[in-house]
Amino acid sequence: YRSRCYGRGACNRHVGGCDIHAAFDSPTGLIRPAMDTGNLVMRPNSTVYEVTVDKDTGKASGVAFIDSETRKSYQVKAKTVILAASTLESARLMLLSKSTLYPNGIGNSSNHVGHNFCEHVMGPSIAGLKRDLVGKPRTLDDGRPGGFYVARFRNLNSKSDFIRGYGFEGGSGTGMIPGTAFTTPGFGDEYKKNVRDYAGATIEMGAFGEVLARYENAMDLDPTVKDAWGIPVLRFSYQFGENEKKMAADMAESAKEMFDAAGFEIVSVSKSILPEGWSIHEMGTARMGNDPKTSVVNQYEQSHDVKNLFVVDAAPFVSASCQNPTWTIMALCWRSCDYLADQLKKGEV
Repeated sequence: YRSRCYGRGACNRHVGGCDIHAAFDSPTGLIRPAMDTGNLVMRPNSTVYEVTVDKDTGKASGVAFIDSETRKSYQVKAKTVILAASTLESARLMLLSKSTLYPNGIGNSSNHVGHNFCEHVMGPSIAGLKRDLVGKPRTLDDGRPGGFYVARFRNLNSKSDFIRGYGFEGGSGTGMIPGTAFTTPGFGDEYKKNVRDYAGATIEMGAFGEVLARYENAMDLDPTVKDAWGIPVLRFSYQFGENEKKMAADMAESAKEMFDAAGFEIVSVSKSILPEGWSIHEMGTARMGNDPKTSVVNQYEQSHDVKNLFVVDAAPFVSASCQNPTWTIMALCWRSCDYLADQLKKGEV
C-alpha cells in the first residue's frame, strides 16, 4: 500500500530462491568458493578462547582453542588474526586475551572493548484486515510478494521528542495460516474454511528502531560463571533509555495512522517493548574511530593497538541505524580484506 496522507511508501520485497542459491547464504557465496581455491582449511568443533601474542613484537601470533569434542587444547599460528565471531563473541575473545602487554585484553588500551553496545528496539506492531477480501476465492500463491518494508521517515524533515528513527517490516498475502495476531476458530473442515476465507485479507507489520550507542551499555567477563568449556561468559549491563521508550510509543501511534489511512480494519496494536536483546542485531563493543583513546579499530577495522588484528563483524559499528546490519557488515568486511591484502603485499602487516 502507499499512504499518500503521510508520504510513506512501502517497498515490496521478495524472499526466496534458496533452491537455486539465488538468495545469499554463507556456504554457497563464501565458504565453497574459498574452499575451491585450496587455501582454506576448516576445523569444526573448535572453541577459540584466546588470541595469542608474540611477546617480542606485541603482534597477534594466532589463536588458542579447545576441541569441543575431545576437550584438548591446540594453538594455530597466523600472520594475521581476523575476528568475525559476532559482536558479542569477538568482544569476549578480546577481553579474554589478557597478557602482560595487554592487561585489559588485546586491543583494549582505550577501555572501549565491550562498551557502546547497541541493537534494535522492537515490540510495537499492528495487525489489520481488509474486510472486503474475506471469503474471496484465491490460490495459495498469486505470484505477488507479500513482504514489504517501510523505510525510516521520522526526524528527516521535522523533529520529534526523540532522535534518530525506525522502520517497519511487514507481511500480507496468502499463507496456510493467517498472521500471528489472528485467532482462527474452528476445527477440521470449519478451520480449513476459515483459513481459506482469511487468506489474502490480513496484514501485519512491526517496527525496528535504533538503540543509541552509550558507553554505559556494556558487557564484561563474568568473574564466576563459565561456559561448558570452562571459559568465562559475558556479563551484561544494558538497558533501553528514554529515547528508545519515546521512540517505541511513536512506533505504535504512527502504525495506527498508516493503517487508518490505508483503509485497513485494525485488529490489534501492540505498544509494548520487547526485552533488551530480542532483536539479535548486536552491534558496537569494538567501535571504529580515528582516535585510539576513544575507539578500538580504525576505518579498516584494524586494531589501533595490534596492527595484525582485524575485527570484521558488527563490533566496529558506532551506531545501530534502524536497518538490518548484515549487508553493511559484509561491505565493511570486503573493504577491510582489500586493505589487508594490499598491506600484506607491501609488508606493512
